[in-house]
Amino acid sequence: MAEMQWYYMKIGKGNKLANKWLSGDNPLNGPAVPIFFGRCSIADLGAGKCGPQEKDFYESSLPENRNARVIIVIFGGFIWFLRPGGELKEHDPGAESRDTWKMMPVDFIRPKLRLADVPPVLAGINANAFLSRGTFRKITNWGNIKAIECALGHPLPQEHLAQKECTASRLLECLSSVELETLVAKLFEAAGCFVPAYRGGCIKDVDLFVHNDSGKVIELGRLVIDSKPLSVQVKGKHPLNKCPSEVDCLISFKNPNQANCYDGDWLLSQVKGFPTVFNWLKRSLSWLPSEFLAKYEI
Repeated sequence: MAEMQWYYMKIGKGNKLANKWLSGDNPLNGPAVPIFFGRCSIADLGAGKCGPQEKDFYESSLPENRNARVIIVIFGGFIWFLRPGGELKEHDPGAESRDTWKMMPVDFIRPKLRLADVPPVLAGINANAFLSRGTFRKITNWGNIKAIECALGHPLPQEHLAQKECTASRLLECLSSVELETLVAKLFEAAGCFVPAYRGGCIKDVDLFVHNDSGKVIELGRLVIDSKPLSVQVKGKHPLNKCPSEVDCLISFKNPNQANCYDGDWLLSQVKGFPTVFNWLKRSLSWLPSEFLAKYEI
């Protein structure tokens, strides 16, 4: 049995061709997804003469893999859940394009959903630069995968429920990047700090500024906040060799064991100490199955 895999698909620049191709307005006259990638042919793809995205696209179309592939497409406030529906076809558009089109018929696993109706970690998947800059890329983030399976009404993959994988990092991966920054900001506020904005926006390397106006030292575990404003960087699963020097504090799932770095275990333990913040986290993750949340006493 083929291994289950999930893919992010972009159809045309900015995904602007999504409606066209998924409505059947294409050379196959039915729902389909294309890749372009120059003059390489389907035979080239099968012979492994192209890049990794083309290889994954070709292999997803093979009969033995079709039922073990989920493809998502996001455009115009909606998300489509697709499954490969047949073998690849070629199309030479002539003067219209320099590329040979490689086209895959697809089946709809379920009707499209509004982005408001899926977990934010999935709705905001475009924030992942690796995925959004590609055309057909494999989804590996466990939060994204959990959200896809929950949106489809499927059980979580068994490996996601294994006790050794039920770490604070795995739980926090189920938050979008904006939710994660919001959680950290709410934590600082609950501890008595003032946070003027929940996102750094275009400020390079800085996501939050934290002010302690209380006149006393505030402690969050080993993090001590005095009267000096604190600059904070919030990252998800981004392995680093050292903590950045541009900020006073890094909060991330996994990071070096250094004085100004705080990991997922630290974050979850601190959140559990403030009922209002913990309740916010529980509400934000309420889309997850209860048997998964129970492993974290949520």
